[in-house]
Amino acid sequence: MLLAYLLSSHLLSSHLLSSHLLSTHLLSTHLFVTNMANTATLIAREALKEALPDLKITTKKTTSSALHPIDFVGNLQLWPNFRAEVLQTFNTQTWSATIIKTKVAGPAALGSISEEHMGVSCEASLQGRLGERVGQVLSAVLKAQWYDLMFCSFRGAELPYEGYHKIPDFAAINQAGTVKIVGEAKVPWVTTHSPSRALDMFMRGREEQFRHLLGQISLYMRETQLKYGFLSSYNETIVLRKTVVGRHWVLEYSPVIYHSDEGNTMRGTVSTLQSLYHIALLCQGGWDFGSNTGTRNQKWTTNRQ
Repeated sequence: MLLAYLLSSHLLSSHLLSSHLLSTHLLSTHLFVTNMANTATLIAREALKEALPDLKITTKKTTSSALHPIDFVGNLQLWPNFRAEVLQTFNTQTWSATIIKTKVAGPAALGSISEEHMGVSCEASLQGRLGERVGQVLSAVLKAQWYDLMFCSFRGAELPYEGYHKIPDFAAINQAGTVKIVGEAKVPWVTTHSPSRALDMFMRGREEQFRHLLGQISLYMRETQLKYGFLSSYNETIVLRKTVVGRHWVLEYSPVIYHSDEGNTMRGTVSTLQSLYHIALLCQGGWDFGSNTGTRNQKWTTNRQ
């Protein structure tokens, strides 16, 4: 009797354990299938059209302006047909089928790394988010498209000349370390850092704030003798190009590109990623803009007293 009882108990325990394992397996399978239904793999073309997720800004954060005491005093003009140019570049590419990223969509996205979870409290942490959301994606896309260019900190670049001691926030470099694009970041919650606000004032005849905002990045572009640059608060980005009109240097600025903008040919909208990809391709045809271009030694920037 005792032997029969023990055998019966063993069989019951084994049955219960098997039922538990089966239930766990079915639950895991269900969760896997559910999550898989909310994911999508994106090739280069689709990855560039994506908007950037909202920043997670901490309550305690820096509050002072980080603008350098420099004003841009040269000629300024809107980059003509910028969005149309970007879309033309985008729509005429032969796109690689390489998978660039996996996106989680729907309710599952809220807890995934498709959204922002790291707090941003200062310029250094903002640079990290721009590096992850913009530089990482662009570098992967450029690699997939077989372009010799990647985004990095300026510290990863060869100096434009011996003794150059300034450190812009971002650079796009080739394998040799040659800088082809330079970029600067400012936190979005400081009012004086806002490109849209400064540009709105500029368009109404109050030029001081926009010229002050452009001072630092335009000086970097001249010192590094580069044709292309960008200024970004993550939430707002403007792309810059040095050109010559009647032998006079001109700094062209794009319309403000918002982080929430998606690339859409039908609507004529472009994303932050598409905009920077556009200048990454333009600089393949030439990035140098030296002091010998146009009339020499033109006034470009001035230091505030």
